[in-house]
Amino acid sequence: MISVAIVEDIKDIREPLFQFLSAQENFLCEIGAESVEEFIEKAKIALPVDVLLLDIGLPGLSGLGAISIIKDKWPKLILLC
Repeated sequence: MISVAIVEDIKDIREPLFQFLSAQENFLCEIGAESVEEFIEKAKIALPVDVLLLDIGLPGLSGLGAISIIKDKWPKLILLC
């Protein structure tokens, strides 16, 4: 099972993608966040994430600006921007 999280500020993109991944047999999608800050908070209590789908143009901390922060906290996490 691959644990996937999504950080996307556009609800019309984030929610269908979250639902699609959640319905897949080999994926577990527990986190759908609209900001990096929200992802970090949710990731503290969720199962470890294997893959993060990260939008680069986000409100607050941008996806590009968050890469080093996320990799410092979760070095084994695979980031797809």
